[in-house]
Amino acid sequence: MRYLPAYILKASEQHFSYYESASPEQRARLLSGYKMVQDFARRFVAAGGKIHSGSDPDYVLAGYGVHAEFQLMIDAGLTPLQAIQSASLNVAQAWGKDKDYGSVEKGKIADLVVIRGDPMKGIFATQDVEKVFMEGKVIDRSFHPDYRNPVPRPIPDRPE
Repeated sequence: MRYLPAYILKASEQHFSYYESASPEQRARLLSGYKMVQDFARRFVAAGGKIHSGSDPDYVLAGYGVHAEFQLMIDAGLTPLQAIQSASLNVAQAWGKDKDYGSVEKGKIADLVVIRGDPMKGIFATQDVEKVFMEGKVIDRSFHPDYRNPVPRPIPDRPE
């Protein structure tokens, strides 16, 4: 958590404090709405729809959010494979890039995450990342203290 930008920490705290302070009636309404979203997602996929995993973390911790989404999809009735495809094949297809990305096949660009464990038995195995490959090359995943986010932010990531 100490590596996260202050604005992400603050936004997360504000977002989750809303739920903590919600009345029982508000929580019941939120839960009811959540159950409707789950039902829609389940029926949408059963009818042939494809779910795309989100990319805008905002108040959800970047990186962690996709894993939480996987579990939420499974809670809604999707399979682990459908959840994983929401962040891989489905996105590549939506962007018309599935000829090069989205699945492991000969001739495709080798962007790959190698995990320990079997996500079909427990989706949180996707969090146990052993290696990351981009364009066939292993990526150094260690923390770099000199890293600066290249994307302009409304609030600086770190004091200059």
